[in-house]
Amino acid sequence: MSFSLRFSFLEQTEISAVIILAERVQWWEKVDVSKLSEDVRYRILKYIVEKYGRKKVLEEVGIGRITLWRLVERNLRLS
Repeated sequence: MSFSLRFSFLEQTEISAVIILAERVQWWEKVDVSKLSEDVRYRILKYIVEKYGRKKVLEEVGIGRITLWRLVERNLRLS
């Protein structure tokens, strides 16, 4: 798993110094989904559902089970 680092600069008022905090940015946060084909989006969704299970995907995404079923079966378009 690869990741990038972002840095935030915060002032520390007690000793008037600057603290640098590294924030990990996951690779998928940088993916421009609009450039992926519809077929690739469906394959990614199917892979995630197979790997983590429908229950976990429903919890994380916050959609209904019928909607997820329609997406997996390609009855709804992924946007």
